[in-house]
Amino acid sequence: MQAQSTAAPTSSPPGVAAPQQDGLVWDGWPDGFWERNFTWEEVEATGNLMVHWACESAGSNDRRGKRRASAEHWEDGTLLLRHCQGIIECDNDDCSIIVRPQTRPREIWKQTRQKCRCGGSLTHLECPGKVTSKIWTYKHGKFYRNGGPHQHARPTHKLHLLKNERAEFEAIVRSHPTAGPMALLVGIPGIEGPGRSVADISSVLTNKDRITQERRLITQGSSGSGGSAETFISDFAALEQQYPDFFIFSQIGRVTVIVMQTSFMRSQLIKDFIASEPVNGLVTDAAHGFWRNRDALLIISSVFSKDLLCWMPVLFTYSNGASADHYECHFFALYESIGQQAELRGIALTDELFLDVVDFSEAQRLGKTGAFVRFWCLQSADNRSKEELQEDAAALVKGCRQHFDAGVTRLTRIAAVIPVGRAEAFKYRVEGLFGTDDKAVFQERASLIIKEFPKTEPWLAWWTREAHAPLLFPAYRKMDTALWAAIPDTTNAEEAMHWKIYSGTGRDHALLEGIRSLHAFSEHYERLVTANLSGAPIRYGEAQPWKLVASRIGRTKPSRAPEAYERRRKTNDGRPPDTTKELLGARKQRDNAKQRGKQTATAYHNRLQGVPHNTCLWGLYETIDLRRSGHYSSSTRDTMKQCSNGLAIQRDAFRARLKKYRCIPAKDVPLALFGWLSQTLNHEWLKDSCVLGATYFHGYRLILRSCATANGGDPPYRHYQITSQPLKLFELRPRPNDYTTFNGKIQNWFRRVMSANQSLSALSQCWKTKDGTCLCKGEASDVTLTVLLPVCLIIWIEDDDPNTWDFPMELRPFTKEAAKQRIVYDIVGRGLFGADSEHFIGRFRTPNGKVYTYDGLLADGCATRNFTKTSSLLSGPAITLPSGYKTNAVVYHLRGGTDAQRTIYAHQIAAVKRLHHIVFTQEDLEHTPTVALDMPGVERMPDTERVWLDNPYSKKTADYRLTSQPASGIQELEPSDNEATLADPPSYSSPNFAPSHEAPGAQTGTGTASPFFCRCGLHGSWTDLQIGEPAIQCNQCKRWSHIACQKGGHASLLAKTQKFICDDCMLLQLLNMGGEAGRKPMRQKTRPRDLCMYRSLQAMSEKSNKYPNRPGKGALVRHGDTYWYPVRLIMSRQKDKHTEWRVKWWRGSVFADESPRETWVSAASVVDELWQNREARRRIRLGRWHMACQESEVEDKLLDFDAHAYTPEIAGILAPHQELLTRLVYQPEEVVDFVPALDDVSVAQESGRRTLESLKNGLIPHTGELSLLERGQINNWIVNNIREARKNQNLWIGRVAYAHAVTLILASRHRERFLREPEFPRNASAADQQTFILQAAYRHQKEHVSEEYLLHGVDVDRECLFLFEERLFENSAAAGSAGNHQWGLDAGPHQDNWNPYTYTPPWWNHEDREERDSEIEHGPDYQLPDPTTAVPRKRKAAIEEKRPAPRPAYGSRAKQDSVKGRKRPRLD
Repeated sequence: MQAQSTAAPTSSPPGVAAPQQDGLVWDGWPDGFWERNFTWEEVEATGNLMVHWACESAGSNDRRGKRRASAEHWEDGTLLLRHCQGIIECDNDDCSIIVRPQTRPREIWKQTRQKCRCGGSLTHLECPGKVTSKIWTYKHGKFYRNGGPHQHARPTHKLHLLKNERAEFEAIVRSHPTAGPMALLVGIPGIEGPGRSVADISSVLTNKDRITQERRLITQGSSGSGGSAETFISDFAALEQQYPDFFIFSQIGRVTVIVMQTSFMRSQLIKDFIASEPVNGLVTDAAHGFWRNRDALLIISSVFSKDLLCWMPVLFTYSNGASADHYECHFFALYESIGQQAELRGIALTDELFLDVVDFSEAQRLGKTGAFVRFWCLQSADNRSKEELQEDAAALVKGCRQHFDAGVTRLTRIAAVIPVGRAEAFKYRVEGLFGTDDKAVFQERASLIIKEFPKTEPWLAWWTREAHAPLLFPAYRKMDTALWAAIPDTTNAEEAMHWKIYSGTGRDHALLEGIRSLHAFSEHYERLVTANLSGAPIRYGEAQPWKLVASRIGRTKPSRAPEAYERRRKTNDGRPPDTTKELLGARKQRDNAKQRGKQTATAYHNRLQGVPHNTCLWGLYETIDLRRSGHYSSSTRDTMKQCSNGLAIQRDAFRARLKKYRCIPAKDVPLALFGWLSQTLNHEWLKDSCVLGATYFHGYRLILRSCATANGGDPPYRHYQITSQPLKLFELRPRPNDYTTFNGKIQNWFRRVMSANQSLSALSQCWKTKDGTCLCKGEASDVTLTVLLPVCLIIWIEDDDPNTWDFPMELRPFTKEAAKQRIVYDIVGRGLFGADSEHFIGRFRTPNGKVYTYDGLLADGCATRNFTKTSSLLSGPAITLPSGYKTNAVVYHLRGGTDAQRTIYAHQIAAVKRLHHIVFTQEDLEHTPTVALDMPGVERMPDTERVWLDNPYSKKTADYRLTSQPASGIQELEPSDNEATLADPPSYSSPNFAPSHEAPGAQTGTGTASPFFCRCGLHGSWTDLQIGEPAIQCNQCKRWSHIACQKGGHASLLAKTQKFICDDCMLLQLLNMGGEAGRKPMRQKTRPRDLCMYRSLQAMSEKSNKYPNRPGKGALVRHGDTYWYPVRLIMSRQKDKHTEWRVKWWRGSVFADESPRETWVSAASVVDELWQNREARRRIRLGRWHMACQESEVEDKLLDFDAHAYTPEIAGILAPHQELLTRLVYQPEEVVDFVPALDDVSVAQESGRRTLESLKNGLIPHTGELSLLERGQINNWIVNNIREARKNQNLWIGRVAYAHAVTLILASRHRERFLREPEFPRNASAADQQTFILQAAYRHQKEHVSEEYLLHGVDVDRECLFLFEERLFENSAAAGSAGNHQWGLDAGPHQDNWNPYTYTPPWWNHEDREERDSEIEHGPDYQLPDPTTAVPRKRKAAIEEKRPAPRPAYGSRAKQDSVKGRKRPRLD
């Protein structure tokens, strides 16, 4: 409203109406001096006199209460004041933004503190005229008096739409309800282009989000579903008046339905029978997307119209659910309409009028049956019982065949259910179910399907239920055959009806809006029928064009051709040729092999690209990737020789990497052809990021054991054992005796290996064996199951196998049909071995089919091309081989790559589950799976009951037993005459422990309440455990443990008055050595584990001469007539005046003599390490065993810093303390921050400062409940975030810096608990509160131990043998000449020419004495090895060559310390 007006503003005396301004249009900008009276209609039209000026509203002071809104005159009405707040301007002259100020001074001040969008400063400009508008509200309207001109610019930001603007916007939205905010803003698309933009109405509507809100108010406000219940009822009543005959039934409640039908729809219900095609009866289905409420359905029944030659709806139902009650309401209304129409047309009411095709919804079927029974019960002329009506109702329903066919298609896509290549066979079998009317034949065919495809049994059982089979299969149908053929087979007609409704009326309707749409849709069909009857055309062409297409090409849709070239014919419109056919033409087939080679390389790259770069597996990837291009393709000899030299350097670099990671014992030690590969994969086994890459080269296999024990006349007691962690399968090895069984054909043997339906092989005894005593008398058997094959498959032939196996070019794990799906192995090459020359030769095939031979001794180390036929070089039994060579290994590659490997995996998992009830927790290649037995009536045995195992908590195997029968098959250990029973723990009878010894250190009484907690993993109470050997009690923790399980056998070296301290308690004493007064601290680079080993070695060295054999110590025992093998001594006894030792044989021994191994052996067959006894060592020939020093430990895995990447949680906790942790590593003595771990390693001086020696030497073993994985992640964070931490690991591993990192982790995780403690200083400073939290976290850190430490015992066998092996093979001044490779030099070679010194750690060779060649000469009685039985491997080189320098210990350079006159490595 402008200040200029046609009538000058006047001031009226009280009680006299003021003259009004005529012809006024309200624009929200009242300006100037004027006044006007507004009626209530005008007030409504102006949006309650809304203004765009920034105004502060205030009421007038009416102390006497004379003003009221019901006053007759405006002067007595209530008064509202609007004070203009001016504007906020920018000091930038080029800026056109005028900010609208807030109404409160503080808010205006905040606005001016901000910058303008242009970057300028904002200044508040008050209204120069101090304009105040006054509005009186009284009975007849409002009187408005404007207080003058504003004399300042208008704000560029308007808040509100005026009444007329909102009406204009609403008109556009209602005219185009589907137009979105962007279309409204740009302009509604029209025939001539975009229409008017809503932004032209008001600048408020330039905001797309504001348009969205305003549009939502219009669309939702008019949807018919909003507002109160009373509003909805009134709206629904108005709608019923608008369509009086449309609603035929409705109810509101738990089951809410509204049934709709016009008189025209009702007239179409009954029609003449159509015999030419199956379009009779009704088709019913529910649409799920019509209503906005996703729980609501639109149930539609349709009939075929002879007039329109299409299906049309005859009944609509809104339903708030899909229960049987909802469907019953729909069908009952439908049947009543049919009855009314039949009565109106004088047609007899029969069951045939209710024929219907439905889907297989249980609710739909039950609802239809209930409506049918209910309808006929109301008919007086019908006298059938309820049961008869239910039976008759079942004969009027036909199921949708399309739903069944869709289920068949889904099954064929599940390889674990329908094996690859068997889809067509399955479809053929299923189709046969529809080809018979005989139930017996049907059952026979169904049984055949289940037999061939067992996984489909639950699916087929559902379809053949009594309620479902009559709806689908001719053999079970109850409907008359003629009627069955006269109605459709599917509900596709109704599915098409849903599409028509969505196309015509849209989706997501509100209730009343949707009802209006349905009424309009029904009127559409009524108009079509009327037009058709009057002769007006309603379509062009044929009514059902798809029938013509089907008659011409045999299918209704040309796009669904079986062949791709029929589905799409490419027309060249001048573009360059870009298809395989255009570019390659006839060469496509010739290039297939080359393409497969590239695909193989790509798949290999994809599998290993995620492998960490610091692993051996990544080194393997790089090596193969560089060699893949093929040096055999060079054209000249010089180029080939140069390339060969480069590859040799690369090979040596890879060998060095394998040596660094201890995958091979030494660079130049010969191994099996692919022995290094299995060691590499074993090294990366526990790294999650390596699993996918590793399974490219290895598979999985399982071992299932079963044992049955007779139980009188009752069923036998059974128990089972399974490898819960699948065993890695690096290569397949046919046995020599398999040659005759499979006629020498690898294909036959391979199919047997892959079969999951194998019979169990009998075992000599049950696996429940404790120290040589079998605890179970049952008949045991086992079976090995292959569940995963690698992409790169290696078949290894035993060296002593004289047979010539027939290796095919293609190796099929399954059928020929599966091979068509690329599940087939192609031969890649053969490894040949010459026994006389001890030399390997490689013969391989390139992707283009050429065959090359690589012999490092010929052709300057270059591969040479073979021009003989490929089959005679690689496949078949009679291939051409160099003289003196035989096949050692054959390599195959899976043609289908990763996809085929996944298919094989899924197939085998399904097979073992079906046949053996074995289930997998992970069924993908990316994760290491675990396996369980899911057999009915079988439960897993608790770990505490697996007493026959050294470590019953081992996760490698799992034992199962019957749930309904006790473990009656387990026999208790029966003690011998010289052994104590369980009720009386046996006393030890060694020279150091007399039976009468009663000191607390070796107490062996019974009835103690102290727990049994041995290092070997056996935990529990005396009454529940099978101890079976002498035990001892710790004087500090009061826990009992086996004497023979103590490290180094130190428990058996105690004096009678000496107290026993277990290893756990001893560890704490050793760690605190450095802080004890008067004692020299241990070397700073020694690890906690090595401290204990060092103490044990000291004890062994000091007392070995006095007590050479003792419980817990290693020894050598002769087995057979020739070789000696390592054992752990358990206990001794006197029998017939002779001493016998109970021993535990080392699990890694490879015995040459197959005779049984005794648990008790004569002392005459037992020797110790024969320390410094050169003559005795020369008379001992060692048997072969897998050395304990080659097995990795927990500490080794923790010190592989890159094995476990740190998590975001650890990074978030430690990153703020990075500078402090760095100072704790390099300058701990200068740290003034509060660090709880410092107090445990500090030695206070008079000055109060910490000494550098105490801080750098102090060890802190406490890690709380952190797992090994989490501890490894902390290590990974430290080496990646603290400078040079990897090089200086001796400064932080087990030191204050690492302990404080653990404290910070625990403080963060348990912070909430610490804050709730009563001692928490809630009123103290933040620094004091943080100090308390750190102190509480460190106490928690010291008081808690990881579950992994508690549950997983120490490998006492490996620990004992590790110490024993060092004593056996140490070459030092302390050992004397006996340590210089003396074993067996007067007797003969060790088993299989085994050289144990090849595998010993380098630091066992101290190089502190002068060796003589005469010391290692053979004696006169030395027996030369038999060349016919010797293993063709080079062994002596490791002895003749100079011993290597000491090995770096966990990443740091090994140094030597002098310990009691001999040098030992200085460990990091």
